[in-house]
Amino acid sequence: MSDTGDNTAKARREADDLGIAMEIIPHETSGKATDDAAAVLGVDASLILKMMILVDKKSGTNVGVLVRGNERIDQKKLRGETGLKGLRFASPEEVTAITGYFIGGVPPIALQHCTRRIVSKRVLETGYVYGSGGSEFCAMKIAPAELSKIPDLAFADVGSQ
Repeated sequence: MSDTGDNTAKARREADDLGIAMEIIPHETSGKATDDAAAVLGVDASLILKMMILVDKKSGTNVGVLVRGNERIDQKKLRGETGLKGLRFASPEEVTAITGYFIGGVPPIALQHCTRRIVSKRVLETGYVYGSGGSEFCAMKIAPAELSKIPDLAFADVGSQ
């Protein structure tokens, strides 16, 4: 994958610009799927972050949501939190246009590029979590409290197990 280095460097630079302490962990095997990332890092899937972008059909407002690997987005809770009734998952092209990263490589700090930014409260239940590091071949190890340095971020109950 030719963009691996550039997007990993971008993720590192964006984290530094936000003052977020993190560690980039390169790995040989793709960590695009939650179970694959957990296996390659040797951690439980609950420690993997899933970054998802949703778009409101009516307004076009985008919402970045981070949940733990063992969670799913609860659409009803997310609608209640955002007030947006017509949320759909963004296409891969929309994800790249919004965040500047490709699916499987969207780091947690890419929330800063979203109009609305929400992190599941369950992310705060652990000392460290692992998101993508800008490439499906790099992970970003981060303490959940560091995410609060992303402006206008809300921690909310938007996930279900």
